[in-house]
Amino acid sequence: MTLAAAATEGPGFHWLLFGHLVGLAVLGAGLGAYVVGLHRLAAAGTAGQLRAAAPVLDWGERVALVGYGLIVATGIGLGAAAAAFGTGWLLTSLVLLVAIAAAGRFTGVRLNRLWAGLPPVTDPVPGQRPGSDPPAPPAARALAIHLPADVTVAGVVELVFLMVIKPGAAGIAASLAVYALAVAAAAYALRRAGAAQRSPAAAHGGTVR
Repeated sequence: MTLAAAATEGPGFHWLLFGHLVGLAVLGAGLGAYVVGLHRLAAAGTAGQLRAAAPVLDWGERVALVGYGLIVATGIGLGAAAAAFGTGWLLTSLVLLVAIAAAGRFTGVRLNRLWAGLPPVTDPVPGQRPGSDPPAPPAARALAIHLPADVTVAGVVELVFLMVIKPGAAGIAASLAVYALAVAAAAYALRRAGAAQRSPAAAHGGTVR
């Protein structure tokens, strides 16, 4: 049964579709806030500025998880209603959802390590004046933290393409190739940005001022 045919089966299908679209919107909102938090993280010069980005990242993660849950739950219902679990576009979407979850988990683990490595606010830092804010560690700009977010955002765009167009094998292969190129371009841009930020530090003896 196609999705168009399943839509004539009753109002339940339309509610599932509505929930699916709401989940996509909520996921997009959460990812948007999360990306803003990551930009603040990369721009932070001190540990205090890093901590200021934490609430934005936390809010974005929680909202994105709600949207992700809605997409998965309603997507299973829609796939069952249309008997579409054997189609290539839906199987590819499921694999992408797993990849998005893995990327988010990986970033979360690295962020937890970053927070755990920050000195407590009340502890004095050797070599600095009492009450001064220690510099942000280089790990805040690590590729392992920022690239998974780009993988996730590009993955959501790919999901929208698959859900709307429902392409065949050739269309899926072409869209995945574009997705891979987008991720590669993001990795290249992040590496260049990281190198540009490290250069002033090297010029000043390794300390970001």
